Amino acid sequence: MNRFLLALGIVFVSAGLLWPWLKRMHLFQLPGDILIDRPGFKFIFPITTMLIVSAGLSGRWAFNVRVDEHARFVTPDGPSRRSASID
Repeated sequence: MNRFLLALGIVFVSAGLLWPWLKRMHLFQLPGDILIDRPGFKFIFPITTMLIVSAGLSGRWAFNVRVDEHARFVTPDGPSRRSASID
């Protein structure tokens, strides 16, 4: 948990330092994102961006789960048997 929080903090600090360049990427201006721009007020609700990020994170999570399930059955001596054998 501590590693996760440290990594999350590093990501937030990095994003904060790189924000001027990240803003130029137009990441939050995809088709489908809601933008209300009035004098003295700007509201951005990035629906499309959130869907893309969510799909990417879900795919990454599914990959980690699949790799973890495979690694659970591999021992240093080679793959172990999944079912118990009756001798």
